[in-house]
Amino acid sequence: MPEHIPDRFFELAPLYALGSLAEGECQWVEAQMEAHPELTAEIVAYQAAIATLPYVVPPQTLPIGLKERVFRQTTGASPPADEEPDVPVSKNFNLSSLKWRPFNASGFEMAKLNLDRDRRELTCFVRAVADGLPYPAHRHGGPEEILMLEGELRIGEMLYGPGDYIRSAAESVHPCAESVTACLFFLKTSVDNELLV
Repeated sequence: MPEHIPDRFFELAPLYALGSLAEGECQWVEAQMEAHPELTAEIVAYQAAIATLPYVVPPQTLPIGLKERVFRQTTGASPPADEEPDVPVSKNFNLSSLKWRPFNASGFEMAKLNLDRDRRELTCFVRAVADGLPYPAHRHGGPEEILMLEGELRIGEMLYGPGDYIRSAAESVHPCAESVTACLFFLKTSVDNELLV
């Protein structure tokens, strides 16, 4: 990296990737990236790392009654009843109500549908928000299934569009991909995939 880049950029880059900066600081980071395009790779690396964090932290069991004790101490009242049962029979999603977050490469976002920690499988929607976005090559930690819903995605030499189904075996490698157009697809994959960057 050039020596004339302020240390402040490297202090703020992780917070920028998390979306935790105030507007002025965001603008300052973006101005640095505009002046030094090579800094975009730094942000992309942080976004890729952040996108995997929810899937590598083991689930924690809270002590019985902790939620109620904390709630009573902070509010003086009992906590509201949980909106969902501990083991829901089913979950229904509407695409417009999903929460999107960065996913492994700049411009790609993921909306989680289900995470099976025992099988180490993630089920989600993924979207590329613009044309021409690169997605890195990766090795599959388990079987992967993709169903294209909107737009076009190129994986290696193959072009996929709405209705195309792609299934990859565990340990296989997907070459670099690109959103030919902004696109949306359903993805069922392993949380143990390895980015080959």
